[in-house]
Amino acid sequence: MNIDKLLKTYNQTLKDIHEAFGYVEDWVTIPLQDLTDEEWGLRMSDGKHRFDIMHGKGTGVLCYGELDNLDGDYYSSRIYTQRFLPKWIYKTETHTMISVNTGCDGNKYLSILSNDKQRVGEGFVRVEDTWYFTGEREGYQ
Repeated sequence: MNIDKLLKTYNQTLKDIHEAFGYVEDWVTIPLQDLTDEEWGLRMSDGKHRFDIMHGKGTGVLCYGELDNLDGDYYSSRIYTQRFLPKWIYKTETHTMISVNTGCDGNKYLSILSNDKQRVGEGFVRVEDTWYFTGEREGYQ
């Protein structure tokens, strides 16, 4: 196994993914998390400014921003809002990348999700309707 070749391939792939989303790494290297096979949605978590991402897969239907009564593995994480990032949600035509804090063991990820698996309505909001996507921090506490 050629480690040098693997590292070059890995570094180029990471660079290509960042460029596809318009993401510029700064201060901290946040690992990627592939959630492209899971349904997901954004829900307001405090009634004002904070949103959570919910994701998972199973036989239940992700709706009303709740994890109750779902069969399968579903999770909720806070959006990781660090001031060194200009925004925390990056979107392409087919995928969305969200900076998340799992709230467990200090794990943070750039979670990549498929746009066709996003839930909207029934307790969930559109990515474009959040200040996490626009980077507009006015009014954020």
